[in-house]
Amino acid sequence: MLRTMSTLGRACAPTRASTAAGIELRGAPLPRSRELLSAQALQLLARLHRRFEARRQQLLDARAERQRELDAGELPQRLPASDAIRSTAWRMAPLPADLAGRRLEITGPAERKTLDHALHASTCTFVADLEDSCSPTWENMIAAQANLYDAVRGRNRELEPEASRAGGSAARAALIVQPRGWHLPEKHVRIDGAAVAAALFDVVLYVVNNFEALARRNAAPYLRLGKLESHQEAQLWEDVLLASEDALGLPHGTIRVSVLIDTVRAAFEMEEILFALRDRAVELRHGRWAYVFSFSKSFRQRPQFVLPDRSSVTPTQPFLRSCAELVGQTARRRGAAQSSPLAATAPVPHAANRDLLRAPDGAITESGVRLCLRVGVQYLEAWLRGTGCLPLDGAHENTATAEVCRAQLWQWMRHGTTSSDGIRVTPERVEHLLLQELDRIHAELGRARLSSGVFPSAARLFEHLIMQERFEEFLTLPAYELLN
Repeated sequence: MLRTMSTLGRACAPTRASTAAGIELRGAPLPRSRELLSAQALQLLARLHRRFEARRQQLLDARAERQRELDAGELPQRLPASDAIRSTAWRMAPLPADLAGRRLEITGPAERKTLDHALHASTCTFVADLEDSCSPTWENMIAAQANLYDAVRGRNRELEPEASRAGGSAARAALIVQPRGWHLPEKHVRIDGAAVAAALFDVVLYVVNNFEALARRNAAPYLRLGKLESHQEAQLWEDVLLASEDALGLPHGTIRVSVLIDTVRAAFEMEEILFALRDRAVELRHGRWAYVFSFSKSFRQRPQFVLPDRSSVTPTQPFLRSCAELVGQTARRRGAAQSSPLAATAPVPHAANRDLLRAPDGAITESGVRLCLRVGVQYLEAWLRGTGCLPLDGAHENTATAEVCRAQLWQWMRHGTTSSDGIRVTPERVEHLLLQELDRIHAELGRARLSSGVFPSAARLFEHLIMQERFEEFLTLPAYELLN
């Protein structure tokens, strides 16, 4: 049918331009790229890469080792060596004035129109998501930085007349930027022959280009850190941000961070993670869909942890509810802002802690299998076209929700799960359903869309990811090789 990866196609050959010694830009020159990729930004990026890249790789190796332990039957647990951190009274640094009292949060891509709408809501916080809501083409990442640059300076003015009529021309939301995770590279910038960490690229460009303009507004660079899997990874962020502040002559703690608990292992180390970032952390949040994906991925070899249909994995399921409660409780105890409406006022009981590892109840249905196939293929096709958010069948799909679909399909086939109609979910059955869903998509979108462009590559890649014996840690890693 869709078969081999050899026909997936290749991204266009990169444009190479040398800048300072050891710094190579492989992305094509774009409007404003010279402005944003300033000598100051590239020098700081090179300095941070040379100082921290080996440590980042060690932490990624440690992730792989912990996954092997989970595959062998171990379970996550709290760290006995951190008892003192959990039992000692310590608090976060005070919340910045412009983040206080904001209850509504909007998350979306760093697109100009989205920023225009969100930043005119005075009571909200807008999170410009450079990972799960963004397809990291070179053009998209430069455009995102340009849009953030203009938003900080109030240059995104499409809605100004509308805001004035409403009497709110001075209203501005607080802006938080969520960089890509530690696992992702930015292949368009190489230092001493190696791709830089995408996380460093995102943060350095945003901070260097905007810290002075933010200070003039009595604000500062605010970041949302996600995909953390250990307190050591949080400590790496702390050291990177300290080094950045030193290089820019900023007081320590100027750059503030919101911490996202969106992996299973982070749920067991959230106090240690918060402690590592205590002088700059402002908030602790729970990320639902990324957490569901992490749960499925972490226990992929364990049939007792197979998830039901995606529609059954609601926030009230014990493993999600207990994590949200623990996040809220930890935030309140340590003086950080909290976001969870499920936060408990009393300590989370021991049973609730055990619920962190309790697989949700619910059925696996043929319609659930079809949904995963439909979402996975269409989202991956959109991502390869450069779109990070996809409205589909009344829902907004992003990388996290697509990852859940991919992981569920892999698990269901791997463990020979039986659906509610009594039929096993086998590779043959999934392949048959995939063909039917592709026919349905073909009828909806037309033959030209399905047979040309990136749709064939997306379909082949998604099939490969769910059928192969080895579980790919993130679908964005092989998919990124196909992006310009």
